[in-house]
Amino acid sequence: MFFKESPSRGHPYYTVVQTERYGKVIRHKKVLYIGRLDTLTPEKKESLTKKIKELGDYELLLRYYKLLSIYGYKEALIPIAELSIPNLQDYGDIAAQHQIFKELEIVKIINVHTYKGGGKLDVGNLTEIMAINRNSDPCSRRKIPIWYANTALPLLLGIKPSELYGRILLRALTYLQEKNTIPIQREIYNKIKRVFGYEPTKVYYDITSTYFEGNCCSLAKYGYSSDKRKDKLQIVLGFVIDNEGILITHSVYEGNIVGIETVEDMAERLKKEFGITESVLVMDRGMTSTGNIKTLDASKYKYVMAHKLNIPEKKLLERTLETEVWKEIEDDVKAATVTIIENDRHKKYLFVHKRQMEYDDHVYREAQLSKVEVVLEKLIGSIRSKKVSAQDLVKERVGHILREKEVMKFVEIEYTKKGVGFTYSRNKKALQSAAKYDGYYVLCTTEESMDAKEIIQTYRERDLLEKAIRTLKSVLDLRPAYVYSDKCVRGYVFVCALAYQVRSAMNYKLKKANTGMSVDEAFEHLAKLKIVNLVFEGNKAKVFHKFSSVNGTEQKLLIEVFDLGTEIEALTI
Repeated sequence: MFFKESPSRGHPYYTVVQTERYGKVIRHKKVLYIGRLDTLTPEKKESLTKKIKELGDYELLLRYYKLLSIYGYKEALIPIAELSIPNLQDYGDIAAQHQIFKELEIVKIINVHTYKGGGKLDVGNLTEIMAINRNSDPCSRRKIPIWYANTALPLLLGIKPSELYGRILLRALTYLQEKNTIPIQREIYNKIKRVFGYEPTKVYYDITSTYFEGNCCSLAKYGYSSDKRKDKLQIVLGFVIDNEGILITHSVYEGNIVGIETVEDMAERLKKEFGITESVLVMDRGMTSTGNIKTLDASKYKYVMAHKLNIPEKKLLERTLETEVWKEIEDDVKAATVTIIENDRHKKYLFVHKRQMEYDDHVYREAQLSKVEVVLEKLIGSIRSKKVSAQDLVKERVGHILREKEVMKFVEIEYTKKGVGFTYSRNKKALQSAAKYDGYYVLCTTEESMDAKEIIQTYRERDLLEKAIRTLKSVLDLRPAYVYSDKCVRGYVFVCALAYQVRSAMNYKLKKANTGMSVDEAFEHLAKLKIVNLVFEGNKAKVFHKFSSVNGTEQKLLIEVFDLGTEIEALTI
């Protein structure tokens, strides 16, 4: 609805009309006759205001108040009680991320290495929209256009909401493949190092899995699930971050691959693509194998990694218990080192013992054995009641129970020679042998100059990567994946990884500015900063973008940290 002005005898007469289509003909239907506005009595003006309000069109009401103001009615300003904000747009957290994209030239870097995604929109801008969405309000690609329209991104990017739709976002994902994303990540990371002025001293690598809803992706396989979802198809993801918590790169693997099979591929990438040769590579024992160690040694990689307590490590531990001096590192933690030559390199093995860990290992093993004994007793009951009558089926179930709880070597099973049945008992010798190593773990490093505390601290800093993976899965909603083609899956994971990279860059700036705020706290404060559309000017209604008031020292500090002052000045008219 709108006001139609019709001049008569030198005076404008107003009517509220609504446009309607009759076949191919467009007509204006009269909704409310108003007449002249320059001769309104207070009673007539009050009655007219009531009728316009009843039409339920807020924009029409705003225009009506503006007309009254033009005709000189002092009380024509909108009463506070009637004021609403038709377009309240998210600004603070959106603009802070956009500033990171601009500072690091991420959109430009992406566009250099990809083709256009279709229409007038390039892959770089589409990727920025999707990455910011993962950090601010993760939703499906079909809902992103609705979210986008309610943010300041149309103002910041100059892309109209009507130009954005789900299919073009999906198409953009297909351009974000490893042949493109590896050079993109390399240039972004190099830019981060130049802008922030640092070189990494340590890099951390680990894998995780994320499960799928659906069965159309060829990458999705059944495998070991870090999400405890054995019933779901999954993919395996490898992530690398540096000692500042900045994500460097990632990989997407089939769901049935194991960690040790990914190390050689990632080590080669870090060296050849990212030029990381002097940083210390830190990995968990799940990545350690004889082959991986030989590969890293052949490339002269520096590393700190955990080893499983296998036979060679146990022999070294026995030697340290007999000959080496164990030193107290901290409360309830003692350690001893052994230096050996392996693969033509001098290495330091650090054996660590924690009293609390010794107690935890014992309690965990006892708990697993108790659970197994309960299940075995139930199986014996089923055999007696003849619910299970085949010995082969009994052996299969017993083996599954022991493997699932990882107590195969601690339980002795004796099957009856005739009929169906078995007896079980704890293997005391195996339990005594295992108890000798409770509380011990072993770290190996090529850095002989590191002392025990430095080695332990370096390994503990892997927590940076574990927190990153938790954030990717929970805050950024990486799991479960609802895209199904291989290309879309790889593109979707890249968007999530980029979102975390931007998030980690924001966290770096917060730390360097000594704000004392975490990136989650910063997002919470920034989310309160909005853009509103309220002001009208002249004979025609004109919308101005007004920045909401800044309350509190936290918001003022964040505006300074993320350099939002220029944007605020530009948008506040």
